[in-house]
Amino acid sequence: MAIKINKHIIFHEEKNESMLINFVDNYMIGLDQVSTLIWKELMKDRDEIEIINYLAEKYQEDKKLLYKDVKEFLNDLEQAGVIKK
Repeated sequence: MAIKINKHIIFHEEKNESMLINFVDNYMIGLDQVSTLIWKELMKDRDEIEIINYLAEKYQEDKKLLYKDVKEFLNDLEQAGVIKK
């Protein structure tokens, strides 16, 4: 399923910190290391399954465990208006 990123979102990364900023609606969301990896995959037009596969390979983690966490993060982004699934 294609995931669309809100055109008003700006991704900012500096040293060990990343954030999503929306200057139109005046909010920002801080990202941890894994959330930053997920966001970078979204910017490459990856879908949910591709992101889960990428993380499973990178961290040698079970896809079923990752599915729940990735799904929750993407749902949070969708509720915040950052993405549209």
